[in-house]
Amino acid sequence: MRPFTTSRFLPVLAFAALAANSPAQELLGLDFGGTLHRIDARTGLTTPIGGTGVYGEFWTSLAQDSAGRLFSSYGYYNVPYKIYELDPATGQATFAFQTPFIGVSGMAFGPNDLLYVLEDPSAPLGHGLDELFTVDLATGATVRIGATGLIQITTLDFDDQGRLWAWDPSPGLVEIDLATGAARDINPAFHGPPAYPEALVFGEDDAMWMVDAGVWIGDRITGVPALVAYTSSSTVFGGIEYVPGATPPFSLWTSGKSGGPMGVRAVGASPGGTVAILITQGGGGPTAIPGGYPCAGTLLDLNARFSPLRILPADAQGRVHIGPLLVPSTAAPTTHLQAVDLQTCRTSNHARIIF
Repeated sequence: MRPFTTSRFLPVLAFAALAANSPAQELLGLDFGGTLHRIDARTGLTTPIGGTGVYGEFWTSLAQDSAGRLFSSYGYYNVPYKIYELDPATGQATFAFQTPFIGVSGMAFGPNDLLYVLEDPSAPLGHGLDELFTVDLATGATVRIGATGLIQITTLDFDDQGRLWAWDPSPGLVEIDLATGAARDINPAFHGPPAYPEALVFGEDDAMWMVDAGVWIGDRITGVPALVAYTSSSTVFGGIEYVPGATPPFSLWTSGKSGGPMGVRAVGASPGGTVAILITQGGGGPTAIPGGYPCAGTLLDLNARFSPLRILPADAQGRVHIGPLLVPSTAAPTTHLQAVDLQTCRTSNHARIIF
């Protein structure tokens, strides 16, 4: 391990007392069979909450309004989809209204809690263009906006700027025009993991969380996610939602793809504090920061060969950023990153460069 201390870094030794991490942020995930789960966004640990009580068809989405109410779609191509409200504490479903749709693949609440729904009108053949609709929750009335131009969209979510995003296994991350329904591929050079349906949601600071066989974190600029952890279950999720913790999360993600320019971003650190971005090659931890270094004893999700990539000050909002830097293609899939807030000794999530 290279030296962990520099001359400009010495003053933070005064803040090296070990501090407990804040409660983990959670993702709520609804699987296709109708069981609601908690997913630890840092570890991938998946814990069942309870079933909807309605079975036999498919649950294909999850959407949360501004009041925290959860809704999902349930049906099959020969049984038009229904919308249910779910109890987040138990998973129990309560019927809300019947839709005319035969292939709902995603739902999301937009500004003013207007519900947007994606439908494949050719279900179950899957060769028709997915279409965007709005749905009036009070009456069930639907309004068609337009076709997306894609045929395999599996999830839908709004960011905090009111922009609508979706994931399709072929282009990857796309932005959907609210006026026309047309989808725009934000990074034609990257398609992303095609093996499982992706479930997508935005958290604080517009961190983009995705779940398939693992928990991923990325950004909407390049659409290239880093792997946080594999889930502890083989469950396939039809939708996820984000549940903030007691304090803002300390999150780290990469942007861009190896073999080209990449960046590293961390948010949720102490405003004006100092952050160490650590890097290693190969497997994970836990590994304790050794004695004599800032935050000695803090456990990392990195192996013992870790070293500092950068030590830098956080801005007034607790954010740090590195890059763009030219990163060789050999960085994937062996490079692992994690950040340490040297003011509090909190650690961010682990992130592994896969692409």
